[in-house]
Amino acid sequence: MEPEIIYIADDEGNEIACELLGMFEEGGTEYAGLLVQEGEFEGELMFFKVEDDEEDPDMENFVNLDDPDEMETCFEIFKELFPYYFEEAEEE
Repeated sequence: MEPEIIYIADDEGNEIACELLGMFEEGGTEYAGLLVQEGEFEGELMFFKVEDDEEDPDMENFVNLDDPDEMETCFEIFKELFPYYFEEAEEE
């Protein structure tokens, strides 16, 4: 299966390719786990809130998480829902 690549903008407006690894809902909020494919954070797992675009109902916006506790909660849930992404790292 071909990975789903999503482009997000960094703080300077540059587009960065990320692979969508999985989405999940927690407390009425939808989240996405993305694996950065290039640049300074290549290979890092990042989490974003997923919100509907008010102008285009077919689009979604990925919003940065600023709360470290929210990031940690996302990581723990993601690890539980998608353990196969972590199995290889634990074997090394």
